[in-house]
Amino acid sequence: MTPQELKNSILQLAIQGKLVEQRPEEGTGEELYQKIQAEKQKLIKAGKLKKEKPLPEIAEDEVPFDIPESWKWVRLGNVCSKVVDGDHNPPSGSSNQTDYVMLSAKNINNNRLVQLDDARYLSKETFIKEDERTNVRKDDIFLTTVATLGRSCVYQGGYNICFQRSVTVITTLILNYFLKYVFDSPYVQNIMNRDATGTAQKGFYLKQLVALPVPIPPLDEQKRIVAKIEELLPLVERYGEAWTKLEEFNRKFPDDLKKSILQQAIQGKLVEQRPEEGTGEGLYKQIQSEKQKLIKAGKLKKEKPLPEITEGEIPFEIPENWKWVRLRELVYNRNQITPKETFSYIDIGSIDNIHQSLHDAENIIKPEEAPSRARKPVEIGDILYSTVRPYLHNQCIVNRKFSHIAIASTGFAAMVCYTGVYNKFLFYYLLSPEFDKYANDSENAKGVAYPAINDNRLYRALIVLPPFAEQKRIVAKIEEILPLCEKLK
Repeated sequence: MTPQELKNSILQLAIQGKLVEQRPEEGTGEELYQKIQAEKQKLIKAGKLKKEKPLPEIAEDEVPFDIPESWKWVRLGNVCSKVVDGDHNPPSGSSNQTDYVMLSAKNINNNRLVQLDDARYLSKETFIKEDERTNVRKDDIFLTTVATLGRSCVYQGGYNICFQRSVTVITTLILNYFLKYVFDSPYVQNIMNRDATGTAQKGFYLKQLVALPVPIPPLDEQKRIVAKIEELLPLVERYGEAWTKLEEFNRKFPDDLKKSILQQAIQGKLVEQRPEEGTGEGLYKQIQSEKQKLIKAGKLKKEKPLPEITEGEIPFEIPENWKWVRLRELVYNRNQITPKETFSYIDIGSIDNIHQSLHDAENIIKPEEAPSRARKPVEIGDILYSTVRPYLHNQCIVNRKFSHIAIASTGFAAMVCYTGVYNKFLFYYLLSPEFDKYANDSENAKGVAYPAINDNRLYRALIVLPPFAEQKRIVAKIEEILPLCEKLK
């Protein structure tokens, strides 16, 4: 049950006579109603209240639910001495701040007035004229009845205020807080939203409001109901705070779990190590041997040696048969080209980052229309990693054929894995919280409008190197678990 559902349940039980017990010694709603009618007659005789047309009796089919025998259904207008909305043609107001304000529905929140600094200021003369209509007094109920429907508060006094038509001012002859909670209940809220009319702004208008059937208990029971509601609502609020935290936890949990799984994977804690699969050191030497062959064959350029990895750089412990290396030692780039023929262009917006894949549609570009950033040829199996925000950390493995040669934007690092480096393992490492932290560090991602990590910083990043067979087992375990995380969303 959500906090709002719990609050609604309490209020509905309250107005159905199920929140507190009935006490015969407190009298009946009928007796209270007769007292109210007598009081209204006195007010009419004293000229303080205008005589009104009688409201029709409440028909049986208008009664929405059963109430205790000691209660009575009445029409709202019969238990109020004032039900009036604000000005339908409000004055333009003063350009200077004054002590007189005209408010609207935006200033009514449940239980209080809000945003009083965002109000229409009036001159004293204009306010006196406006006040003749609503005649706002302490203990009146304010109810929003146009556009924003059903928010209410009991006025505590202290301001010179009047209203635009979106707020109705109510003086009731029953307990004002009891009536306020009737307004807040699902019963009235549903009626207002169901029966509101209008095109640009829907309204629940005065004729509808004064004719609204409301249940009234004896006065002392009204007081006990209000006391019980106000005892329970702080508990509902505390429940709401806990609920919000739980909802936030549940919202974040699948992604946090995914991050945890990836972190466990790159720390060697997701699958067991098997001595017969060799070591990261042995695999590293094989990669270096392959690299030298490619350099001798002219397929790779000789590069400056990367700095040795220091102990202070190492972020966490790894299994003994793994090895820390730098990213540049595991991948290489295809030589950049200038497109001379029609090509399939992959820009940094081409990646569906939810699924870490390329969008289905190809972006076919003629060479004369080629963007200046279209320089990096890619093939199936290559890893594309966007180095520019807001796409920083968007990545995918190229896993589809193209109708033309595929060329990626220079906003990507386009990486080809050496033999013995499983592209999916490296892909998941680049998705891990550890690498994300590195790539987004302010020392690495430079720039104001579009921060980016340059090649030097990117390829110096530390990467773990397990034996190849273990890389494949880690990926298999990740791909077994991650779909379960998605199901939690």
